[in-house]
Amino acid sequence: MEGETGLKIEDYRKENAELRKTMLLYKSILDAIPFPVSVTDMDMKWIYMNPATAMIADMDPGESIGLHCSNWSTSLCNTEHCAFKQLHSGKNEAYLDHTDKKYKCNMAYVQDNEGHNIGMMEIIQDISDVAEISDYLDNEFAKLRENLDRFASGNFDLEFDVADADEYTVDIREQVIKINESFDRARDAVKLLVEDAGMLAKAGVEGRLDTRADASRHEGEFAGIVAGVNDTLDAVIGPLNIAAEYIERISRGDIPAKITGEYYGDFNEIKNNLNMCIDGLGGLVEADKILQNIKVNDFTEKTKGSYEGIFKELCDALNDVIDHNIYVQETVSQIADGNLERLPAYRAVGKRCDNDRLLPAYISMMSNIQLLVDETNDLTKAAVDGKLDVRADSSRLKGEYKNLIEGVNQTIDEFMGPMNIAAEYIERISRGDIPAKITGEYYGDFNEIKNNLNMCIDGLGGLVEADKILQNIKVNDFTEKTKGSYEGIFKGNMGMP
Repeated sequence: MEGETGLKIEDYRKENAELRKTMLLYKSILDAIPFPVSVTDMDMKWIYMNPATAMIADMDPGESIGLHCSNWSTSLCNTEHCAFKQLHSGKNEAYLDHTDKKYKCNMAYVQDNEGHNIGMMEIIQDISDVAEISDYLDNEFAKLRENLDRFASGNFDLEFDVADADEYTVDIREQVIKINESFDRARDAVKLLVEDAGMLAKAGVEGRLDTRADASRHEGEFAGIVAGVNDTLDAVIGPLNIAAEYIERISRGDIPAKITGEYYGDFNEIKNNLNMCIDGLGGLVEADKILQNIKVNDFTEKTKGSYEGIFKELCDALNDVIDHNIYVQETVSQIADGNLERLPAYRAVGKRCDNDRLLPAYISMMSNIQLLVDETNDLTKAAVDGKLDVRADSSRLKGEYKNLIEGVNQTIDEFMGPMNIAAEYIERISRGDIPAKITGEYYGDFNEIKNNLNMCIDGLGGLVEADKILQNIKVNDFTEKTKGSYEGIFKGNMGMP
């Protein structure tokens, strides 16, 4: 028994020595780690602290064992942000500012073989360089973002100042400067692009459509953009120049042939619209030909083309004008032939518009002619009926028509004067009352009638003289004879001895 017990003790010693050796190995490994590593029990009392931890905590590793970790006196100690309190709340990271440096703390539980938490480990990393670089980049990237925002909104007033570097950010500063230099070149390239675009826009507004940008001033895709804009302008200006030429010719009354070139999209629509315009203007050409005919009173042709809009209205109106003129022409021919049968139709229309003076003039003319005819017919009928005192009513007429009727009335008056005298003389002679000879002055046939009446009166003077002789004879007085010189029946001796 004693031998077995001694053997077990010896085995225990060997195992204990191996365990101690292993523990010393692990401790030496932890001690060799260049960044702080420490372990506390669940009451947050140190049970291990490597030299790196002791250095930044300014403590002796051996003397720290059993002390509460708050003896480190960092800004996190005894606060809710304590690393181990953060671990209890489920977080395994915390950040610490200490002695002008920045640290990152990673925490984890130490567990026994059964998985029970028996302590807490804290590993601390000096992240001062990363933090400085991060802060530096944050500041510079904020400037870059502001520049990008300005650039995106078309504002080229950019700031390229770069903050001074420290020991951690020297290389970063050089990279930022290079980025800014590239950005500055990009700004200049875009500014040049905008400048050329503005120049082209100004030229377009001023009508200088042959102006182009110099693509050689640009590089890469920017040169391609400028060349593309120039090509686009060429493609646009070509059809526009053709359109301008056609419009200019049309403005001079020179109607060109239709455009036959091949165009696409909106340009093809412009071409089609111009061709439709030319088709429509064909109506003007045709209308001009018809108007030239109308100018010489030729109404034998009408427009025959098919047009739209104002061109159709023009040609339709011109054809209506021709129809109206033909109708008027026929009316004039009828009037010339003494045919007034269209007068009722003209009166039914009255006039075609407020400014129509033609139709009322024709109505007035035909009405006056009709009145003239009516008055003449009335005079003729009165003359046939022997009503020689009837006269036409000239007050119903105007101008030469009135003068004509008054002339007819005056003619009748001039005619009826001698006729009335002749009738009176004949009536007196018929009663044996031989009047004195007519001494008034008459002309033409009226003078011949006067002379004949006077000759008749002269002849009847023989009857008067014979009557006197016969009165003497009746009392057997034969001392006188007729002495006058007479003709015809008045010249005989009337049976006197």
